[in-house]
Amino acid sequence: MTAPEGYAPGIKVRYHGSLTDQHGEYVILDVCECGACDEADDWAAFTRMPRQPRYVLATGRGERAHLAHVRHASVTP
Repeated sequence: MTAPEGYAPGIKVRYHGSLTDQHGEYVILDVCECGACDEADDWAAFTRMPRQPRYVLATGRGERAHLAHVRHASVTP
């Protein structure tokens, strides 16, 4: 699940999504490829919406996952 406008793992981003108590700076750990995110990506393709990856975020490089299933629109580099 990738998109031309997707961000690469390791990039620092600011999370500003729906979990307001989690807003702040993170590092993209990877693209989230769980079943739910894959299904959302498949649905976007079916409805001809732009396909955008969802991410797994960590608090820093080398840290464990902190947030998952994060929409592309919920982060800014």
